[in-house]
Amino acid sequence: MSPAILLLLALGLGLAGWLAARARAWAFRRDSADGRLPSLPVYHAWYVALWVILPMVAFIALWSAIAPGLVTQQVLASPAAAELPAFGFQRQTILNEARAVATGAASAVFNPQASGLVEPYERTRELLGEVAEILVRLPNRVAISGHTDANPVAGRPGYSNWELTADRANATRRILESSGLSNDRIYQVVGKADSEPLFPEDPYMAANRRLSILLLREAPVTPPGFSP
Repeated sequence: MSPAILLLLALGLGLAGWLAARARAWAFRRDSADGRLPSLPVYHAWYVALWVILPMVAFIALWSAIAPGLVTQQVLASPAAAELPAFGFQRQTILNEARAVATGAASAVFNPQASGLVEPYERTRELLGEVAEILVRLPNRVAISGHTDANPVAGRPGYSNWELTADRANATRRILESSGLSNDRIYQVVGKADSEPLFPEDPYMAANRRLSILLLREAPVTPPGFSP
């Protein structure tokens, strides 16, 4: 659960405590023989509300500080961690994704409310545009593949993870092409469903949802009849 949701929950409980304490203070007046208030209702309400909210806010702050480290330890303790690169951007990206999935602190790559789960969020489009700026300067052809977890697609009979990941890979291709990557640079666009999980010991883990953009290591394409 994300810190924002926990904070809203704390505020909601605080409001409930405020209303209940205020009502209780007035009830004391009605029940007392002389009609006196043991405390002002508003003060009593704020006293109870703060005792509800402040400990929860402290817990949320503490959890937000230690959760990323705990998630990283769990990921690195997994047998699949042996497949992670020893260092570099790819390793950090995978760990960041795992932390985001576990804590709910980051948006998903694809928008579940847009075009049947296959259209990316705007932030994802911006990142793919930055990737395209690098790709257009390189001669290699590009292979794009979509991956997901083992959970079936809900609410769409006949539409499986194979179609889902293929559609997401094609959505990625369209964004790369609209950002300047020429069509003849695309070698392959495939959906691999859950056949290649990033964490094989837990194929249902949300961190298995991802896109792969690979540069092919091959001799550059030459025109027919060309000779050096």
